[in-house]
Amino acid sequence: MLGRRISKRRERAFHPSRKPAAITVRFETREISEGHGNCLIREESGPSPLPERDLAKRTKRFALDIMALIETLPREMASRVLARQLLRCATSVGANYRGAKRARSTVEFISKMGLVEEEADECCYWLDLLSESGRSPLQAIVPLRQEASELVAIAIASIQTARKRLPANRAPRT
Repeated sequence: MLGRRISKRRERAFHPSRKPAAITVRFETREISEGHGNCLIREESGPSPLPERDLAKRTKRFALDIMALIETLPREMASRVLARQLLRCATSVGANYRGAKRARSTVEFISKMGLVEEEADECCYWLDLLSESGRSPLQAIVPLRQEASELVAIAIASIQTARKRLPANRAPRT
C-alpha cells in the first residue's frame, strides 16, 4: 500500500503536462595567475551559484578547499605553523558535524554542534591571520573566509533550533 502511494505521488510530480520552468544561468570564468607559487584563482562573473544544501558535503568541500590553499603557501616556518593549525580546524569541522549527525540525544547534538561552531570560527581566525600577514593572495582567502562564516552561522542556527526542541527542564545553560 505504501508503494502505491509513493508511485502515485511520483506520477503527479512528473506528469508530462507539468513542465518545469527553464532557468538558464551562465557564468564567465577566467583564470587569474598570481605570483604566489602555483596558485590559480577562478573568478566568476554573474550570479553566484546556490550553496550546497547538504552540510556534510559542504564541510568536506570546505576542508578540501583549505587543503588546496595550504598547498600554495610559502614553505616558511610561520606559514607551516599557520597551515597546520588551519588544516586541523578545517578538517575538524566536517568530522564534528559527522559526529553530530550520529548524536544519541539532542543534548549530545547541541554539544557536538558547539564544537562545529568553535572549529569553524577558529578557521576564520587563521584565515584572517593568513590574509593580514600577506602570506596568501586575498582572492584565495575571501571565499574561504565567507564559507567559514556561513558554517558558523549554520551551526549557531542549528544549536538554537535544537535548544527550542528541548523540554524546559533539560535546556542547557547559555
